[in-house]
Amino acid sequence: MSLALIKSRRTLITLTVTVAIVLISLKAASAIPLFGAGASFPEPLYQRYFSQYQQETSVNVNYSTIGSGRGIEQFINESVDFAGTDMPPTDDEKSQMKRGLQMVPTAGGAVSVIYNLQGVVSSVRLSRETLGKIFTGQIGNWKQVNTYLPRRVISNSVE
Repeated sequence: MSLALIKSRRTLITLTVTVAIVLISLKAASAIPLFGAGASFPEPLYQRYFSQYQQETSVNVNYSTIGSGRGIEQFINESVDFAGTDMPPTDDEKSQMKRGLQMVPTAGGAVSVIYNLQGVVSSVRLSRETLGKIFTGQIGNWKQVNTYLPRRVISNSVE
């Protein structure tokens, strides 16, 4: 079994245990509904969690998929009990959270990188380090990835 697969399984087990602990601790709360908002990526998983949680506790959890940034804004404004986000809040956002902040990983996903580099027939292999530099803007041209590649701008559009 590869090291990456072992780490991936450990991460999944850790996430599952964390969610279970959070849900069990919430069970002790009264039947007041909970409201959350934020990222759309984990929403299908959240709906499954919340459905099961409601069956076991009679507590209704309402979650609105409005995007990570708006979820954080609503948490700061105290109009929701929790926010789902793909990225951790910035230090400035954290400083505005009067009720404090407890970050709990609840879902994991993968990133797929797709490129269309016309005229290049050989494979382009991107290391984690190179990919990180592309996403942070430190590398913005294919020639910086490898000298045999053409001097073309790398587009970082996320769909």
